[in-house]
Amino acid sequence: MQAGREIKFRGKRKDNGEWVYGYIWIIPVLQIHYILTGKIDMRDCSIEKYEVDPASVGQFTGLRDKNDREIYEGDILGKTSETSGLSYRYTVEWDSENARFMARGKHFQELVSDSLERCCELLEVSK
Repeated sequence: MQAGREIKFRGKRKDNGEWVYGYIWIIPVLQIHYILTGKIDMRDCSIEKYEVDPASVGQFTGLRDKNDREIYEGDILGKTSETSGLSYRYTVEWDSENARFMARGKHFQELVSDSLERCCELLEVSK
């Protein structure tokens, strides 16, 4: 029996737009979102944290793509059907009604790239 999956988040830093990964800390009254990296500065016992854009925050799904990259809420996954040649793109979203992550998608007539011919490869990081 598995103890459970790792709960962590990612978000884009407000100061430079880079992705940062760790734990979420939200201050609702001030509408501020931080990602805490878990690193501690022993000089002043502070925890490394970065303010992030709330719209960019996504939770780790506990799943990895075929290249062993972590899949987060808001990621875009791609697949091309071997039988029809149609390309599909799926956005990873939280389904609160069923308490699970799911991929919602659309199909496209054009081939997006050769890499999409492999099942559910992570295409890009969105938001």
